[in-house]
Amino acid sequence: MTPDETSDTEPFILPHQRDAFDRLSALARACIYGNFSNLPIRIRPAVFVTGPSGSGKTHIARALAKSMNLAYFSISISEWILLGSSNRGAVSTWPAICQFLSRSARGEGCIVFLDELDKIRTGGGAEYSRFLLTEIYTLLDFRVPQNMRDGDGDPIRETTIRDAETMLRERTLIIGAGAFQEIWNETKPLIGFGASAVQLPEPPDLNKLAQYVPRELIARFGSRLVVLQPLVEKDYRDMLATIVPRLPDHWRSKFEQLALRRIPEAVRQQQGTRFFEELLLDVVVSERMEISAPLVTADVETYGSDSSPDIGLF
Repeated sequence: MTPDETSDTEPFILPHQRDAFDRLSALARACIYGNFSNLPIRIRPAVFVTGPSGSGKTHIARALAKSMNLAYFSISISEWILLGSSNRGAVSTWPAICQFLSRSARGEGCIVFLDELDKIRTGGGAEYSRFLLTEIYTLLDFRVPQNMRDGDGDPIRETTIRDAETMLRERTLIIGAGAFQEIWNETKPLIGFGASAVQLPEPPDLNKLAQYVPRELIARFGSRLVVLQPLVEKDYRDMLATIVPRLPDHWRSKFEQLALRRIPEAVRQQQGTRFFEELLLDVVVSERMEISAPLVTADVETYGSDSSPDIGLF
C-alpha cells in the first residue's frame, strides 16, 4: 500500500508501452479536468489494464501520475485488509484510502491503482471473498464507507469522509489491473519463423475476462480495455535501443552484447521487462567480480610467498 506524492517530470516509457500510456493519459485528463456537472449522465472514470506479467502495468500507472503531477495510491488485492480486521497491526485498507483521498483534495487530482484483480476468481464462496468484493465494489461505485475508524481507533470525521467522496467522484481515475497469465500462455510457436517467433493470442475483452473473475467486477470498468500485448523480439530490441543510451558508459557495451545474445530466450520464456532488470544485475555482478579478482590474486600471492608469516592454526 503506497500513497505517493509525485513530481512533474517526464516519465520513462518503453516503446511497447507508449500506446497504453497515451490512452491512459487521455482518460486521466478527461476524468480529472473535465466538467460534467451539468450533464444528464456521468462518465465512468475506471479503466482496466491487462497484459502478461512483466509488461509494465504498474509502471505506466505510476508514470502517468508522475507526468501529470497527481497523487498516487497503489494497493494489490492480496494486501487488502477488510474493515474491522487487522493484520499484525496493519491499518484496514478503506481508512487509508479515505485519508489519502481527503489529503489529495488540495491537489489537482489523483490516481488509485488496484492491482492483481485477476486474483479474485469466479465462484469463490468464502466469506472473506464476499466481504472483499463488497469493499472493492464500493470503491468502484465511487462511494466511501461511513463510520470508519483510523489506525489509532479514533472515528474518522464526517468532513474527512465527505471530502474523500467528493474527490473520488470528481477528480479520481481508478485503474484496475490484472495479468490473467493463462490467457497469454496460449501463445504458440510459429513453425518455420525462427525459434523465438510466436503466435500471439487475440487481445481479451470484458467477456473473456469475465470467464475468470466475477462479471459484476469487470462490468464496473469501461468496456474498452487497455491491453499490453506479450513482447515479441522487435519489442525487446526496441527496448534495448531505448535503455542503452541511458546507461553509464562503462556498462553499455557489455549490457548490449548480453542482451542481443539472450533476447531469443527471453521471448520464449516471456520474461517481459524484468529481462532487462535481471540483465543489468548480471552486468553489475560481473563488474564487481572483475574488480575483486585482482585483489584476491594479490592476496594469494602475498600469503603464498616465502616471506609471508606463518598463520597456520597449528
